[in-house]
Amino acid sequence: MSKYDLRIVFDQPERTYVAGKQITGRIEIAVHEDCECKGLWVYCGWKASGGGIGDMEKAGQQNLFAGPWRAGEHLTYPFDLVAPPGPFTYDGKRFAIHWSISAFALLGLISFIPHTEERFRLVPGEPPEEAQRGQVRSAPQPYRHAVKVEGSGWRGVKAVLSVAALLVGVPALVLGLL
Repeated sequence: MSKYDLRIVFDQPERTYVAGKQITGRIEIAVHEDCECKGLWVYCGWKASGGGIGDMEKAGQQNLFAGPWRAGEHLTYPFDLVAPPGPFTYDGKRFAIHWSISAFALLGLISFIPHTEERFRLVPGEPPEEAQRGQVRSAPQPYRHAVKVEGSGWRGVKAVLSVAALLVGVPALVLGLL
């Protein structure tokens, strides 16, 4: 049995957040044994999987607490992170991109670190106010992502082009890559 249990609770029950807006919630802790918390961390990150992709990245983190915990305590720590600009949540046939909030408490350098993770959806938001008024704005650059491709030759080139096409919103079929 661990010295504590963690639970992540989002303020928005539907767990859908717009890029650039706040992701808010709380970390609930149930303490089972007296211990010294060296840091209660919460972070936001994404994972890509499928189609030869196996990548992940953290996009923001906060240290919420450091100090003593006593057995029997039920504690709550609020968090507030800015939703990153992308990549947006995607669940396709060839690959997927999932976002999550993760939390863990560091009790010592070599102790087992139980952690918890809860998924949320990251979606594009409304256009900026100046674009709605008709003001010119430079176009955003497409999301660029490095992909490690095993193998060589035309098959490797097709895989890279296919993933790049999907990330910028062009179906690979249109490019004749499938």
